[in-house]
Amino acid sequence: SLGQLDTRYLNTFSPMNYGAVGNGIANDDTPVHAAFTAAAAAGGTVDLGHYTFLTSTPIPLANGISVKGAAARGGRSGWPGGLINSTSDIFSITGTIYEVNIDNCALMASAGHVFNVASGGEAEFWNLRGVQANQSSASYCIWYMPNGSMYNFKVDDQCSFGGSASTTYSPWYMVSPGSTIRGCSWRNFRFTASASATVPFFHLEGQSSGAYCTDNQFEQIIAETCPSGVIAAHGVSKF
Repeated sequence: SLGQLDTRYLNTFSPMNYGAVGNGIANDDTPVHAAFTAAAAAGGTVDLGHYTFLTSTPIPLANGISVKGAAARGGRSGWPGGLINSTSDIFSITGTIYEVNIDNCALMASAGHVFNVASGGEAEFWNLRGVQANQSSASYCIWYMPNGSMYNFKVDDQCSFGGSASTTYSPWYMVSPGSTIRGCSWRNFRFTASASATVPFFHLEGQSSGAYCTDNQFEQIIAETCPSGVIAAHGVSKF
C-alpha cells in the first residue's frame, strides 16, 4: 500500500529539506549538517540525490549512517549527487565508527582530506560502492589515518579515486604505531595519480611489533599513471 511504501523513507533525509540550494556554488554547510545530524540520530540515510552540495566544515560520521547519491557509479560531468569542500575536510571520523555505507556519490576536496580519521580512530564494517573521490591538494589525502585501525572495510563496485599531481602524501594513507588493517578489500575500482607522483597510491604501515596488516585483498583494480608504485605495505603484512 501507499502507507507501507512511505515508511521506507521515514529514515531518509535530504539536505534540500533543510534549505539547501544544491548547485555546488551556494554554501550549503548548515543544511547538509542538519541532514547528517538527523540521519545519525535515526540510524538512517542522507540522500544527496542528483544535487551537488558545497560544504565548508567537516561532517562528523556516526555509527550506522548511510549516504547515497543518484550518480551512476560515482558521478559524471558536473559532480551530480555529491559533496564538495574547498576549505576543510569533507568527513571527520572520531573514535570507533562502524557500519557506514556510502553509495553512488562524488566527493571532492581541495583544502582538506576527504576522510580524516582522528588519532586512535577505527573504521569497522564500512562499504564504499560506486564512489568517485578526488583530492586536488598536494598536502591532503582521500583517506588519512595517522594512528588508527581498519577492519572489514570494503571498496567495490567501480569506485574511482584521484589524487593531486604533486601530492606529498599517498592518497590512501595509513601510517601509525600499533595500527591494524585486517579483512579489508579494494575490488573492481580505478585510481589515478599522475606522471609526476613521487609516492605510491596506497601507503599501509604499522610501526611497531603489535601492528598488523593481514588478510586484505586487492582485486580487479586499474592503476593509471602511478610511476611511484601502487601499494607500499610495511609491518606484518599478508594479502
